[in-house]
Amino acid sequence: MAGAMAIEAERHDFETRIFVNGFPKSGTHLLCLMINPIARPVPGEGMWRLPWSGNFMGNAWTEEEGRIEHAAFRLARVRAGYFIRGHMGYSEDMERFMYLLGIAHLFIYRDFRDVAVSQTFHIFNEDDNRFAHPDKKLYTDMGFDDALKAVITGVGRFSGVMDRWRHYAPWLDIDWVHSVSFEDIMANPHGETEDILRYAVNRIATIFGKEAQFDPVGLEIIVDQMVATSERRELSPTFRKGKVGSWRDHFTEEHKELFKQSDKDNWLVRLGYESDGGW
Repeated sequence: MAGAMAIEAERHDFETRIFVNGFPKSGTHLLCLMINPIARPVPGEGMWRLPWSGNFMGNAWTEEEGRIEHAAFRLARVRAGYFIRGHMGYSEDMERFMYLLGIAHLFIYRDFRDVAVSQTFHIFNEDDNRFAHPDKKLYTDMGFDDALKAVITGVGRFSGVMDRWRHYAPWLDIDWVHSVSFEDIMANPHGETEDILRYAVNRIATIFGKEAQFDPVGLEIIVDQMVATSERRELSPTFRKGKVGSWRDHFTEEHKELFKQSDKDNWLVRLGYESDGGW
């Protein structure tokens, strides 16, 4: 059904409330498209015109933390049947706050080499400034190849991809948060979507000490709807190609070496994107 969804859980109906979180350019808009059949975006009004919450300055292109009260206030506006998106690095206070709010927290990540390429294209793309990089000219004056190097290594106040990722990585270890990779969704959209749906509904049901009961036919219908909306990429303001492995089309040997130097904690191997450092 369109809009908010209710699933019967021991004769109770529960509408889920969702936070779609992700490292910038890892697929947050893909998840937002996916969950449209089960939740609506928080309505924007006045100073809260965008359904967004995050804890870093500069449209999340920096490691400079903003006011946690600001991020928490935005999250607290999420009512049952609605969702909000954002780029929220981990903190114990924010994790506890979201848990007590009963939010279903979806966290998406992606091969960081594809993230670097996507971020670079985003900088060069003309947009309406809602999701813009705060200093496009710094990068565009370099040309694409050098800008990609700067995205990898960092320049000025804008840290490199892996330096920023370290703020988000701890979400992977929080057991009540549902983490999913962009690549897994692309490879198995129905399976991953069903997992997301079951998680989101059970998250709110368990708060009331209930267990969600899913009708197999109804579950399949809703999953199909969610997959179908996730494929409507024209509805996303920043979705470009969404191609897995596009970094191979843009990385030179120099880009590869710079990235290997920046990946000090070996995240490509830890997350299964590479078997070793010889890529």
